[in-house]
Amino acid sequence: MNRNKEMFQLFMAALLVVMLVVATACSSNSENTPKSNNNESDNKINNPSKEPEVTTSVESDDKITLRFAWWLPEVTDFQKIGEAFTKLHPNVTFEYIGHPGTAEGGIQIITEAIAAGNPIDAFWHPAMTDLIEHNLIEDLTPYIEKDEEFKAYPFKPGINETFQMDGKQWGLSRGNDVMLMFYNKELLKQYGLEEPKHDWTWDDFREMAIKATDPEAKHWGLNNSLWFMQASNVMPVANGSAPRLWGFNEDLTKNLADGSVPEVLDDLQFFQDLMIKDNVLLNYARSEAAGVQPETLWQNGQALFTYTISPVIPGFKTLPFEWDVAPLPRGTAKQVTFGWNSGMFMAKATKHKEMVWEFLKFWAATKEGQKILMDIGGTFPNSDDPEIVEYFNNVAVYEGLNKEALNLSAEIVQFDPVLEMYEGAEFDKITLDMRTEVYQQEKSAYDYYPPRIEEFNRKLKEKLDSLQ
Repeated sequence: MNRNKEMFQLFMAALLVVMLVVATACSSNSENTPKSNNNESDNKINNPSKEPEVTTSVESDDKITLRFAWWLPEVTDFQKIGEAFTKLHPNVTFEYIGHPGTAEGGIQIITEAIAAGNPIDAFWHPAMTDLIEHNLIEDLTPYIEKDEEFKAYPFKPGINETFQMDGKQWGLSRGNDVMLMFYNKELLKQYGLEEPKHDWTWDDFREMAIKATDPEAKHWGLNNSLWFMQASNVMPVANGSAPRLWGFNEDLTKNLADGSVPEVLDDLQFFQDLMIKDNVLLNYARSEAAGVQPETLWQNGQALFTYTISPVIPGFKTLPFEWDVAPLPRGTAKQVTFGWNSGMFMAKATKHKEMVWEFLKFWAATKEGQKILMDIGGTFPNSDDPEIVEYFNNVAVYEGLNKEALNLSAEIVQFDPVLEMYEGAEFDKITLDMRTEVYQQEKSAYDYYPPRIEEFNRKLKEKLDSLQ
């Protein structure tokens, strides 16, 4: 009993990290996002300065405490990055601040810290354009221009471009998290199924999920709400009905789930059909009737598939059954998975600009920082540098897993566009409400999306027009 309880607690700790990131991390590798023509006199909140002021020397021996805000537990392996940085800069200590993980909540804690005279120095945030409009983050371009080490780092195309607007670099990537398909190898054997091939299809996936569903045995093909949250959004891209995740057009100026492209709604309906027509997926009402908990089916060995983000892998290592990973299936047009190229930012109000820059650079643009992230299962490579790729393929946390599937998932990832788009926080509300109305209340995609998306498209157009 104690061992089972320990495994459950370890899993839930890992799952907590995943759910917080899933609910908030927003980013994309698009180079076609509309760029702002913001007037910096608009929408200011506590404007500490208009231009970057490099006032703190990294050579100083003065004691510095960097206040870093993120949406992780109080104790997390991600703190190892700060510990490694402190070895290089012994005068630096870190204070980690709880970030609610939402755009509005994040801005609130940042502005409240400024008002209290104890500003946050750097932070994660899910909506970059909000930060720019409120003048809460530092333009990193001057730091990059004078930093030869940063300029020499071989980033993959698209990693830094996500955080560029008006020719300025506003943030750096805190990590490239990829959503993966996990499957229970023991249930595969029990139901006479073969392991997924790398080029399997969504039809293959559906057939396998149906075969592994046996309510009398308390077995189901799928578990939990993430299929609706982070798998349904790839279906329009996979089937060729839209070029971008969630049904967006190429330049993120319109979402096509307003009914203008019926095939997009067909794609977004896919997982509800699996729940209602095929009974391979349970919401809370259906799980209560079946006498199970949908959020614990996977770790209890009762679900064939789960779909979640790569940082959960360390928590899954304690599960009492054999499992492995597969890339997301191929649609009728292409094979694609969902991921986040998520941002971290220097606060405009920080008094330690140079040291914050050094920390952000250490995290995002050094091999040591990236290796620490890979050690804790926190990211996929942000560079094609052979040393980094080799380290990823041999890192202990991925030992025993299908490395080809991991690398293929990194190749087919399309990053979430919400971080870098205008009205991203507004669209985030639509996706969160969808989890309740479509997943729990079983409102169809045909009924849920068109009225919400029509209103969103109207607001987005007004916003973009105001920037002309």
